[in-house]
Amino acid sequence: RARRGIGRQCLEEAERRARARHAGAIRLDTNDDGVGAAAFYAACGYREVLHFADTRYFERLLPLRG
Repeated sequence: RARRGIGRQCLEEAERRARARHAGAIRLDTNDDGVGAAAFYAACGYREVLHFADTRYFERLLPLRG
């Protein structure tokens, strides 16, 4: 597949909307096996905060912009 940045654009839009609502963070979860989505989230600045059973949880703090 050609990488066109659509996934990153979706995350950036989600972050923009979260900031507009004064959210302090975004949290994501995935049933990823440690490759695909988890590696993508990490590359986008998310950090793994919990790994429970088959689910991994990621978080990115969102500093509010003025």
